[in-house]
Amino acid sequence: MAILKHDHTLVPNAALSPVKEINVDEEKTFADYMTMIMKRKEIILTCILVLTVLSAVYFYRQPNVYEATVQILVGKESNIITSPEVSAAAVELEDSSRYADYIETQFFIIKSRPLIEELIKQLDITKKYDYFAKEDAVSGDAITKVQDIIELKRVPKTQVVNLSAKFTDPKLCTQIANSLTDIYIKQSVTSKLYFSKEILKWLPQESEKIQMHTVYGQLQELSKKDVIESLPSVSNDPIIRQLKARKSSIEAEIKSLSAKYKEMHPVILKLKEDLRYVDDKIGIETQKIVDNLRAELAGKLQFSNIRVLQYAEIPTKPIGPKRLLGILGGAALGAVIGFSLVYILDYLDNTIRSQEDVEKYIKLPYLGHIPVITDKSKDDYEKRIIVQSDPDSLVAEAFKNIRTGIVFSAPPETLKAILVTSTIPSEGKSFTSTNLAVTLAMDGNKVLLVDSDMRRPTIHHSFKIENSTGLSNYLTTGNIPLDSVIQKTFVDNLSFVNAGPTPPNPSGLLGSARMEEFIKEAKGKFDRIVVDGPPLIGISDSIILSKIVDGVLLVIRFGTASRDVVARARQCLQEVGVNVLGVVLNDIDIQKVSHYSKYYHYYSRYYDKYGEKPSGDKAPAETA
Repeated sequence: MAILKHDHTLVPNAALSPVKEINVDEEKTFADYMTMIMKRKEIILTCILVLTVLSAVYFYRQPNVYEATVQILVGKESNIITSPEVSAAAVELEDSSRYADYIETQFFIIKSRPLIEELIKQLDITKKYDYFAKEDAVSGDAITKVQDIIELKRVPKTQVVNLSAKFTDPKLCTQIANSLTDIYIKQSVTSKLYFSKEILKWLPQESEKIQMHTVYGQLQELSKKDVIESLPSVSNDPIIRQLKARKSSIEAEIKSLSAKYKEMHPVILKLKEDLRYVDDKIGIETQKIVDNLRAELAGKLQFSNIRVLQYAEIPTKPIGPKRLLGILGGAALGAVIGFSLVYILDYLDNTIRSQEDVEKYIKLPYLGHIPVITDKSKDDYEKRIIVQSDPDSLVAEAFKNIRTGIVFSAPPETLKAILVTSTIPSEGKSFTSTNLAVTLAMDGNKVLLVDSDMRRPTIHHSFKIENSTGLSNYLTTGNIPLDSVIQKTFVDNLSFVNAGPTPPNPSGLLGSARMEEFIKEAKGKFDRIVVDGPPLIGISDSIILSKIVDGVLLVIRFGTASRDVVARARQCLQEVGVNVLGVVLNDIDIQKVSHYSKYYHYYSRYYDKYGEKPSGDKAPAETA
């Protein structure tokens, strides 16, 4: 593309200084994020709704889960060794261990395979429940599945452990919790019964010594007669002592009388009968003492540091699944996904979509926005000049606001000729220039609308005029007067100059002295001149025209042109020192674009108040 110097010669685009690349990665403010969210709030709401519905369906299809809990008191393990030497070693071992480690060990034992196997066998789980009978890659075998439903927790700062079973069948989870507790306690007691024998295996050289100082060993010793008779509790018993004294007296008497009488003498037989009676009495009393000792020692041997505080009862209320929490989690996940998508889309989308984008990235004044035409009842010609066919519509009001911005931007005598252009084709510049000219004419100004897009003229269709003669004829023929190419329109105060037949070199004609004469003469005849120019990117026509008009209006279609392209177009204009009036953002569906919908709301409320209604359904604005 080439541009026009002050002496009307064209210079290549390479002569321009490099376009400064827009920094889209600059730090965003809170307002930027809110704008970003509001622009695409439908995406966020959709993600939240979809994830919420999916979560609700999933959690309400899950069966209820019940929990049965047994409370067990697990005290520190008592020492059954009474030997001072071994007791000291046990105390030292206990002092070096932590109770928390002991509890963790008990947790491991409770969920160990031998105990779970015994539980499954006892309750016959695999035959009664298909879930445990089927082995799969995810849940594993029956033992693994039972281990998964068992949970062990220590009550903080206590020796109480909660053994819980969670399952969909409340009766089974209760049975599992209670039965596993009983199996665990039985296993613990059984282990203690053989504890002394295990010590003797570890220390065979000291076995006899330790045997005498263990409860198990003492129980064995009580079966030996000489040990029984030497027990202090037996030898010091007063009844036994009296019986033994009586026995000694009888034995002495038998010995003294044996010299006088024969063995079968009645006196000797009577004394022997008394001796047998005393022996039996001594045996009975001794056995009582031994039995008491055995009971005491057996009690010590079978003592367990584990006992049940409360068995589990069949639960009546499920503990899960936490459906409400799950649904809220799904909604939160949907919000996160929605925000992420919005952020990614905003990062990837570098088109112009709002006034903030224009002011932040393009750094040009924002003159207003043009909504999408929303009245399907109007034909194509009525839509092309919407400000006349529907003067109370949102689109007409938008053009009035743009007109006001232009009128107050400079005194009328310094801003007569206005070039309306765009960055790329199909952004609505011809639609904008036509309706802007009609709006100015409806305001009482004498307006001339010029179609200078000789490569792709379209405005003549809006006024149902043949494009047989026009600007190209005026510029190529030096003796044609201006009035010969000016045509009246059906709009009061509005005249129109066609583009005319397409010439071989439009840029040369637009940059000629004849074109300057055209603008100069038109200023003398009209209050306002609106020139519809070609797009800026790709051809130099509008750059050339911008030098001979008083101001340039840049039209950008919503969500079409990228920021870099618009910035390049802006720099092309600024390089030649033209007056850029500002930017008009075209083709916005304000009912869908959230940060513009408030305008529609206020406008509708205003017309409702006065008994009128703005126009209805969506139709595209214009493509030129």
